[in-house]
Amino acid sequence: MLKSETQSIPAKAPEREQKSSPIKQLSIGEHEINIEKPTQAEREVFAQWKKLNTEDKAKLFYDFCAEGRLWIMHASLTEYPGLLSYIREENEPSLLSHAVKHKQRNSILLLCSFKSDPDEGYAAPLRTAAEHEDADMVKLLVDLGASVKFAFHMAGPQQAKFIEETLYTNKTVFKKQDDARILRDTYILSDEAMITCHTEFNFRARKIMTVLERKETLGTPMVEYFKDQETDAEILEARNELIKQGGNPEMTSRYNAPRTSIKSLSRHK
Repeated sequence: MLKSETQSIPAKAPEREQKSSPIKQLSIGEHEINIEKPTQAEREVFAQWKKLNTEDKAKLFYDFCAEGRLWIMHASLTEYPGLLSYIREENEPSLLSHAVKHKQRNSILLLCSFKSDPDEGYAAPLRTAAEHEDADMVKLLVDLGASVKFAFHMAGPQQAKFIEETLYTNKTVFKKQDDARILRDTYILSDEAMITCHTEFNFRARKIMTVLERKETLGTPMVEYFKDQETDAEILEARNELIKQGGNPEMTSRYNAPRTSIKSLSRHK
């Protein structure tokens, strides 16, 4: 829908031209994509694209994004670093939303490697994924930093419900805060709203702080100490997760001293 009326660039490179080994690998968080060596046809497409004015360049870039033409996208953004800013200011929909609609995972990753904002267009990418009931795209965007709270604020009821059901039905996520603290978020989908239970394990202070969040409203924090817990299971789980994420929780003989089972923590250092 965004093709330039003035261009005659071929839609795709001929199928008979085979790709070779990747010439570049991009890492975005835990995700990786390979930029393959271009075919001659792709080089010709790029050469013709470079001759267009900025408006037509932007229009055709949407097509490249929808088709997953990674080498051309990478070459375009490398040679014209201001292109994304121009597109954000002058065009609708957002590029990431366009890639989501066309299920182009690698286009999304490439755009984010060039600092595209997963929340662009008032959380448009995540809302688009929810509108098309694409759970994989919802999860990918959240992995790339899309704000679920922002999307909830901007989304319609059905979109918000799909995001909730995709991400948060009885799901637990651990996030390192520093070397001694880790946050555990447990998401529970109720009939009326999503409830988030924030639980911070502080291995320096040897205490646990729990706060319930409902409809972006925080409840009163509740503080407990490690030594007062009935079992070591949650503390041990949190400590192991903190170590996995690069933390260095203290191990002393004082916390949880009343229970001998906590000593098993030392074997997991």
